[in-house]
Amino acid sequence: MECPECSSPRPQQGWPAIENSPYPYLGKILDGRYLLNQFLGDGATGYVYRAQAVQIARFFAAKIVDTRRYGKPEFEQELMRRFKLEVEAMSRLRNPHVVNVYEAMQLENNVFVLLMDFVDGRTLQELLDRVGRIKLNRALEIVRQIANGLYEAHALGFIHRDLKPDNVMIERLPASGFFARILDFGIVHMMDGVGAGDTQGFRGTPLYASPEQCMGDPGIDHRSDIYSLGCVFFHCVTGQPPFPGTESLAVMDAHVNDPPPKVTDVLTKSRIPDALDDLLQRMLAKDPNDRPKDLSEIIQAIDKLQMQQNALDEQTNPATPPQFMQESELKSFDLSRRIETADFPAPTLGEASSSGSTQIVRPLVEFHLPDDVAERAGAFTATTLNPRGEFSAVADKNNEVHVIGMRNDGYFKTLKGAQSLITTLFIDEPTRQVFAAELDGTLLRWSMDEPKKTADRVVKLPHRVYAIASDPRSKVLCGTERGEIISVDLKTKKFDILVPYGPPVSALSMSVSENKVFCGYWGGDMDLLSLSDKRKQKIESMPSNPISMVVSDDGYIAAVLDEEHHVRILSLALGSSFFEITADMAALKSLAFDKDSQLLGMGVQDMVIQLWDIRNQPAMKHLE
Repeated sequence: MECPECSSPRPQQGWPAIENSPYPYLGKILDGRYLLNQFLGDGATGYVYRAQAVQIARFFAAKIVDTRRYGKPEFEQELMRRFKLEVEAMSRLRNPHVVNVYEAMQLENNVFVLLMDFVDGRTLQELLDRVGRIKLNRALEIVRQIANGLYEAHALGFIHRDLKPDNVMIERLPASGFFARILDFGIVHMMDGVGAGDTQGFRGTPLYASPEQCMGDPGIDHRSDIYSLGCVFFHCVTGQPPFPGTESLAVMDAHVNDPPPKVTDVLTKSRIPDALDDLLQRMLAKDPNDRPKDLSEIIQAIDKLQMQQNALDEQTNPATPPQFMQESELKSFDLSRRIETADFPAPTLGEASSSGSTQIVRPLVEFHLPDDVAERAGAFTATTLNPRGEFSAVADKNNEVHVIGMRNDGYFKTLKGAQSLITTLFIDEPTRQVFAAELDGTLLRWSMDEPKKTADRVVKLPHRVYAIASDPRSKVLCGTERGEIISVDLKTKKFDILVPYGPPVSALSMSVSENKVFCGYWGGDMDLLSLSDKRKQKIESMPSNPISMVVSDDGYIAAVLDEEHHVRILSLALGSSFFEITADMAALKSLAFDKDSQLLGMGVQDMVIQLWDIRNQPAMKHLE
């Protein structure tokens, strides 16, 4: 038996008893309505648990404040005051970039709980720890969203006072990028003077604290948050806070006395817009009077930077071959036949929704096969786009497989050695391998780094294969016409039938993080197969046969394409869809999530391979 949360195997000595847990509220039911089923973390003012509603299928975050936690009576009044301020602040804020509060309740004389949105994501700090620094366009959007949420708080008279990457949750929304939400108003300060007398002295985190915070200035105002946001902004762009260090007093002294660094001081070899450095220098000014007067100035400055970046991107010609290409490689693929984005029509599918979003399918780039290849190909029998969208592959009626680099790197290779019609393809880019299945069920394998080698005939499976997916444990998964899900060990070349029968399998995708396989069947049915216990979870059906599936890295979001060109983005956790687009003009054949979690589609028309961008685009609203 495995843990249902993380798939960890059951310890030999058995699972520890919940009553021995170091988290005293784990497993408790609050007011008969909320089961606390996971400890999420703690902060200066309380412990946070994931709470599952008993009567509805929804998670919340429960922040429990025990005023006795420090064991000092003099702290009880301060914790109670902070809790009341946090409830007051967060219950009045309605901005989507601030976590919503739904309910506050008292459990005991000294124990209170705050029910908030559960954000299924990671903190900005965790994201920075993982990637180092964030690409400029993404950083601009994240900081803009934080500024948007803080702007409303300031308008209502609240200052956060502890803005830092740990207090910003980043949630990845389906096909529309990252969404930032501000957490923890636990040391909130009210600008109307209520509570101001009780909050003198340092409150916050030294790495992101304003000079006036570091000096314990009682006249602190919203411009302190602007400074802290500048520190967060600087960290996002450069990968480090403006004054890094482990000694709190030294860091605080730097905030007060040292001139703010420039981005170019850290990123010495990067091209950084002057306007970005100018904005950060203003946000990090020592004197609050030298900073932007409010966050609307920052939002407008970010909007201008985003427009400049978009203009630079639009000037980039995707048809231009890279300068490092060798002459021999250029001859293998006619780069001049790549068509610029401007040569496509740019259709927009759907109108703006009530939430202010527009569903868009737009072309990115087009690739023509070399004339000699196109002439002998005749028609394609199978197509695929690797799960990251870097490579596509097509199999023609002459049993040849053509692999194309979709990032303008000039990669084009023809793989030979198949002995009969190819029914399905899969590209495992991490291992640089291409898999295919012949009409008789034989699984083939090529190396992208040694394309001239003939195909490795891995194993012959019992029935015809219509779908292939990778399993990171040196295995591939195959779905057959008889409904079998078969795991093939690439080392031993033996196979194991995981699911013995069912409707014909038309598409597969592996959720590595969840150790589950997303399966699509002829007729439109779909399910999620757990590889640990072979249990299936029913997923909302498609209108027709699924032909391509892709799962996000965290296993939460999936995208499905069916034969009638319906593209659906759905939650694997809930088994239901977020939105659906009909993209028939794109002639889509396969889907992918790129490294930034943006949904891409591969279209095929005649001998032309196209890459399309698919998104639920949120409308940008400017503050007046």
